[in-house]
Amino acid sequence: MSSPTPPTYNGSRPAAEYGSGRLARLSSESIQRVVVLGFITAVAMPPVGFVLGLLLALRLEKPYSRRGWWVIAVSIIAAILWVVTLATGIVNPNSNTST
Repeated sequence: MSSPTPPTYNGSRPAAEYGSGRLARLSSESIQRVVVLGFITAVAMPPVGFVLGLLLALRLEKPYSRRGWWVIAVSIIAAILWVVTLATGIVNPNSNTST
């Protein structure tokens, strides 16, 4: 059993044939999953959703990068709502509801 032959060098950088980043190489289905994860984390954990939104907005082509900007907007709105909710006392994380 012989080892596989190494790829031939064509004069260009090896990374040049892979696009502009790891997210650019993902399939459409994988991108949709990352977008859904971005929206879920934007509401549940706004800082994490904000970072995912930035990654989507800056690393993907036009049709998908627009969704990244929406994830960023949702995470900012959700962060404001979380702060208002906790500041007004609607939800008190320190309350003990068990009897």
